[in-house]
Order: sequence, then C-alpha cells, then structure tokens
Amino acid sequence: MNREIITDIMDKFSKDEQFSGGKHSHGCKNQRLRLRDVANASCNIHGVAPILEIGAHQGLTTRYFLEIAKILNTKVIVIDPWNGQQEGNEGVYKKFIENTKEYEEYLKVYRISSQSSEAEKIIKSQKFSFAWVDGLHSYAACKKDIENLKGICPVVAVDDILWCEPVNKAFREVNGFEEKIRHKKCREGYLIQ
Repeated sequence: MNREIITDIMDKFSKDEQFSGGKHSHGCKNQRLRLRDVANASCNIHGVAPILEIGAHQGLTTRYFLEIAKILNTKVIVIDPWNGQQEGNEGVYKKFIENTKEYEEYLKVYRISSQSSEAEKIIKSQKFSFAWVDGLHSYAACKKDIENLKGICPVVAVDDILWCEPVNKAFREVNGFEEKIRHKKCREGYLIQ
C-alpha cells in the first residue's frame, strides 16, 4: 500500500475536523471513516487476512472493522483486558458485547493485556491485513504493540499521536517500517511495511 492511498483517505475525511472541546477530541470526528477505508484498502491490496484491534473500548470502531470482515469473510481479532487499567472495565466490556453482537461470527476476543506473553504469541502466530493500535498509552506499551506487528502486518494505524506525547514518541521512534504517515488534522498515524 502506498502513501498516496492513505493520504488521499486522510485528506478526504479530515476537511471538517473540529479542534475544539479539548485535546482528546482533536481529529476524531471522521476517524472511524478513515480507519474503515484504510483497513478496507489494505485488505484489498495485500490480501484478505484478519484485522487486529488492540484496545477496543466499547467497540464503536470495532463495528466498522466487522463490517469489512463480514464482506470479506475474515475475522476481527480484539485484544483488550477491560480490567480498569486504562478506560475499560466490566461495564465497558458489556457495551462492547452489545455493540458487536450482530457480527459475533466474525469476531474473536481475547480479554488479555497486549503486553502479555500470551498476546504476543497470538499476534505473532499469524498475519494481518491491518492493525489498529489503541492500547495502553505509555511509550513502552505502545512501542511493544507496534513492534509485535513488524513483518506480519502491512499497515498499522496508531491512535492518539496528535495529543499523547508518549504514544507520539513511540510512533516516531519505532524502526522497521518503510513509511510513517501523519496528518495535522488526524489524531492517528499510519505505519507502512
């Protein structure tokens, strides 16, 4: 997948982004549409394989990935402990289940930390068409999530690089990717292998 495809999608869905309401909302209005289109393009260009989501919260983004998985007859693999370590807890997990229930056959959920050796084994045991990294927002955790995808995923999207400096630093400093794509109006960035 080349830079031009991703930047065209980012440009298309960033024109009306709002920058009010606090730093956490910057660049998020059309983020799910960008992720959907980049994930779909990656699946179509690189071949159909599962889509990985690290950190799913209530499953609102997961639904977009599941729509693609249903059309392409593949899976969305979610890794999130929903253990209160960040924003997830049992109540949030119940909302995730409710939000994704109509796509259950296309979904595989692991309620574990992406930092665990079990998650690393799951991730490294297969190839993915696309990955969405929105797990723990520390430098070490984000960098490990990204590094676990080297060589097995052609396009990795990383959330919150616009406002979270530890995540932004991990995105900037990780090696082994051909390109790093950012957009001043988008909260996420993309890594291409």
